[in-house]
Amino acid sequence: MNIAMLTDTYFPQVNGVSTSVFLFRKHLEKLGHRVYIVSPVGPKGDPYFFKVKGFRTMQAKDQKIALPNAKHILEFLEANQITHLHSHSPLSMGWTALWLQKRYGYVHFHTYHTLLVDYRHYMPRFFRPTKKLIQEFSKWFCSEVDCVIAPTLEMKNELASYGLKKPIQVIPTGIDTALFQTAEPIDLREKYRLPKESFIALFAGRIAKEKNIVFLLEVAERLIRKGYPFFLVLVGNGPYFEELSEIVRKKRLSENVIFAGEMKREELASYYRSADCFTFASTSETQGLVVLEAQAAGLPVIAVAQKGVKSSLSDGEGCFLTENPDVDFFVDKLLVLMKNQLLRQEMKYQGMNYVQKRWSIEVFAKQVSDLYGTYEKPETYTPKKMFEFSELWMWLTGKLRNIQDNIFK
Repeated sequence: MNIAMLTDTYFPQVNGVSTSVFLFRKHLEKLGHRVYIVSPVGPKGDPYFFKVKGFRTMQAKDQKIALPNAKHILEFLEANQITHLHSHSPLSMGWTALWLQKRYGYVHFHTYHTLLVDYRHYMPRFFRPTKKLIQEFSKWFCSEVDCVIAPTLEMKNELASYGLKKPIQVIPTGIDTALFQTAEPIDLREKYRLPKESFIALFAGRIAKEKNIVFLLEVAERLIRKGYPFFLVLVGNGPYFEELSEIVRKKRLSENVIFAGEMKREELASYYRSADCFTFASTSETQGLVVLEAQAAGLPVIAVAQKGVKSSLSDGEGCFLTENPDVDFFVDKLLVLMKNQLLRQEMKYQGMNYVQKRWSIEVFAKQVSDLYGTYEKPETYTPKKMFEFSELWMWLTGKLRNIQDNIFK
């Protein structure tokens, strides 16, 4: 089966959606499918990647808003005999996939990865929709596609609360356990010239306000002021980097908080294998893949159990969970881990076994493959219109693509 995944984000950008697309592509190909990526972002030299134009915004400089040319995408789909589309955002690329579905009869699957109502702050104020409008749009979009996939039961329930009546398939993004269990550890103490007795906590993810990294700084500050050799390594990049760096400087934590930057998955796996624990305080995760990756690598996890993280982890199975961000809880659990190496070893194997049994990507890729097989592109098709705004959107993106200003390059 030839499948095209239409997404607004892909590697080398590192986030939950790009990771999900990458993993499903990799393991669907192992099942015999040919998977193409259509996106404004992608690796060079990939013969199955089709790049569309896009531009960056001031609110999220590390992301691109796609300006797809539907005609060129259609030519690409026809040239590669693609029958199934799988969109990963209801925005620009998802809209294009829906247009192709309605106009040309392509089978259209959609994974609703992101709780959009929690990300309104990335929109310019004068263009920022209300929560109700986002909910209504999400309900409309998901009701129009052929099949809706939610990565968690919580996301399925969220969509149902919007009034969506269409059946929703729950298929999480699994974890490539082999990558994280076999990665070569590196000596982080030597790399960053830290004392031998250092205790290293790791965070990995987009450096964004909603990740609640400031809370982790409060935890670090409490431990450091008490004289503990605590170090926090932050892996990732994002729109909050400069502001967060300034907060670290003002709190005088620069010696103990390390910005490791963005890195490839293989290097991140080595970091997981080399730290002492993983700390995560985000309250807006769809699934929280990084906490499962950390467990797969054998890293004890301390996290806030809300939304996706709550559905992904099981308290006591390689992790400590709290319902709300609680500095005292994080400090207490970190001290327990600092003082008890045997417990860290026990939690290491608990977490690895938990992920291996419940979250292996091979299982979920097979579920998606089976789901694809239940739909076929019709040989003949009568075009359907979405509504007039869709035609306006295609016209507008066409005009924007022709603007030669550097912002769109």
